[in-house]
Amino acid sequence: LDRAFQAGPQRMCDPSPSRPRWTRVGVELLVGSQLAEVLCALSAQEVNALLLKGTAFWTSIYEPGERKVTDIDLLVHPDEQERSVAALQGLGYRIRPPPGRPATARQFYERTFLSGAAARPVPVEIHTNLIHPVRYRIDLEGLFARAQTSELSGQPVRRLCAEDSLLHLALHRTVHGHGLDADLRNIEDAHRLIRAFPIRWDVLSGRARSWGCCIALWLLLTSARQRFSSPVPEATLAGLSPRTLRRRYVRRVTASHEGVLQFRWPGLAPWRRRLLLFPIVLDSPRQHLASLLHFARLRALDVLESRFAETQRDR
Repeated sequence: LDRAFQAGPQRMCDPSPSRPRWTRVGVELLVGSQLAEVLCALSAQEVNALLLKGTAFWTSIYEPGERKVTDIDLLVHPDEQERSVAALQGLGYRIRPPPGRPATARQFYERTFLSGAAARPVPVEIHTNLIHPVRYRIDLEGLFARAQTSELSGQPVRRLCAEDSLLHLALHRTVHGHGLDADLRNIEDAHRLIRAFPIRWDVLSGRARSWGCCIALWLLLTSARQRFSSPVPEATLAGLSPRTLRRRYVRRVTASHEGVLQFRWPGLAPWRRRLLLFPIVLDSPRQHLASLLHFARLRALDVLESRFAETQRDR
């Protein structure tokens, strides 16, 4: 696979898991070439980027063509964000802002970049945090200090350590598809991480409590254990489990589909879905209050700035 990355872009194919595996390998080779180009550009700008999710797992817990990847996710330090933007724009990428949300675009923890070139088939997302920092108390400096180094296409790359990767998967599952959707990639990623690396369960649980994401991690690990029989210690799940009333609420708003806890009413409007999941994706009332106040202010600014921009255009 590493030699193939160095060979350059390959023919673009449909990455769907229903396609033959060789077509998915072809897509992986093409995305791998795109990733190598992006990493070289970031390195030239002295940006220390960490691989996240799919591309981080290619050479560690998956065989070629097994893991579908629809974008490239990279974590950079907030101080290096502007250099990251310059590096990608130098390659011809353009930023895709969230439509109608100018205030959100300025404060969001990730920026999406598109190229349009056939040799760059997927978006690149530059993160300055794993998720919006107002929701969780993430130890950002610790993420970089604990990161593990490996090699891709002859150049060193870094990814989150196994415990931090599990926490990121748990946080991502609370927001992807508006929360607890039917995409099982996070669940299988977690299972394979648990199988491939010696997880320090006490460290993982302690870090989840420090970040304020015990329930999110419990949801992920419970699903991995039920779906794939992942060897998660019973004591770990018991320590992360929500208390009685909130656990009853979890059972009310989620349903187990083939062992995976998913949102019970997937057809609901996104804002209703987020509202119903809000009590269980954050651990403490302080997190709930801070999140409510922050996002209410942000949405108000989005509306005011959008209307002002429309007024200016009408003139």
